[in-house]
Amino acid sequence: MTEYLTLGLPFFFMLAIVYGALEVGGVFKNKAAKMIIAVVVAAFSLMNAGVVALINQAMPYAAVFFIAVFFLGFVKKAFKAKEGKHTDWALVIIVVGLLLIVFARQGESFRDFFDRGPLSYENFLIVIAVVIMLLLFYAAYNKKQ
Repeated sequence: MTEYLTLGLPFFFMLAIVYGALEVGGVFKNKAAKMIIAVVVAAFSLMNAGVVALINQAMPYAAVFFIAVFFLGFVKKAFKAKEGKHTDWALVIIVVGLLLIVFARQGESFRDFFDRGPLSYENFLIVIAVVIMLLLFYAAYNKKQ
């Protein structure tokens, strides 16, 4: 099973990157041609052990990057209202709740960063908690039924 993941994840990662690049580039109009090119490049990338090792090494960072990009996209969508429509405050409440969960789970890992700065860790947590709670209350107050 591990062998399949060791080779399968880099294959699909390269396939997605090459296909996405071809889709964005717009060089080819035929989707089948884009897929064939993407499969061939992904297959050739598996033949080079250095490429596979690099992709396996970078995969956790890429996953975190993509999660952050999707999260920022949701936040941007939440604060951008379409013409004639109101802001989706339910999404804002969900984002603020997710931020509370992240700070509750990972808060101690930020302590070393604040030991070198002018603001203490405890004061930073108080400021963040107040700002997040104010955002939560504001979003709940503006939520239309």
